[in-house]
Amino acid sequence: MNKPRFKQVLMVVLAAMMVGGCKPGIPEYVIPQDKMEDILYDYHLAEGAAAQDFNAADFKRSLYGRAVFKKYGITEAEFDTSMVYYMANTRYLHEIYKSLTERFKKQVEGMGSSAGLVTIENASDTASIWSGAKSVLLQPMAPYNRLSFDMTTDSTFHVGDKIIMNFDTRFLWQEGIKDGVLLLAATFGNDSVASRIVHISTSSHYNISVEDDKNKGIKRINGCFYLSAGNDGNKVNSTLKLLFINNIALIRMHQPKPKDDAARKDSLQRAANRTIVPDSSVRRQEPNGNQPTGSSSGDSARGSQPEALSAGGVRQMKINP
Repeated sequence: MNKPRFKQVLMVVLAAMMVGGCKPGIPEYVIPQDKMEDILYDYHLAEGAAAQDFNAADFKRSLYGRAVFKKYGITEAEFDTSMVYYMANTRYLHEIYKSLTERFKKQVEGMGSSAGLVTIENASDTASIWSGAKSVLLQPMAPYNRLSFDMTTDSTFHVGDKIIMNFDTRFLWQEGIKDGVLLLAATFGNDSVASRIVHISTSSHYNISVEDDKNKGIKRINGCFYLSAGNDGNKVNSTLKLLFINNIALIRMHQPKPKDDAARKDSLQRAANRTIVPDSSVRRQEPNGNQPTGSSSGDSARGSQPEALSAGGVRQMKINP
């Protein structure tokens, strides 16, 4: 995109908004919200296709973008003008991206994938603990470039718990380095802290976790989503840069409890006391060549004495000379 032209468009749109700021609804020069949603849907698909070729991603992104504009009968300038308006009226842009997220989710699920979910072994030991907004639209300028969260745990948390955060991302990024970050931290009962950081650079599904592996108990959870301006520094208005984060979920998972020590010791003791009784059908050859001992016709002919049980319950055989 031509930066000087984009700046000129931005000034014209802002001036028009100041003049007609009291007019309800979306201005006529702006692409309608439903059409803008369709354009952005195809725009993101085109961006994803272009990203597959790393060596020519920028060229193909521009080529595919122009193809999208041609499909909907608009110019790049009209698209830029409309996006400037929607960026200044984020409630409309949020509605667009909320709907887009559902469309992308259905598309992924239709391909046989459970989008936005992380596999958990035992669902009965998990619970959703996120109480904030499920989605947020970030721009690389304060105060719209971050979403912070902080919570204190309660009695439903157990020693050894694991915390998992899941979310989906969608970029609308015309140029520059995509550099989003999520920091997730847990403070334990002994005031030690464990933290994890994930860098967000693509439109994808992410998950990150922190575990109470020292069994100290988690007493506080906090973190922050942050979007950097990248290599443009303070020139954040020169290009279109948006990061939409959706399906935000924070999950608490109890770890499996170890087997009770007393029960384990009792089980081992019972196994040690178990006596194996020799099978009388097994015949043993005596070293002197005599008839093998056991329940046989030879024994009966010699009038062997009845078997006796020792105190330990082991069968003893008394054989006549």
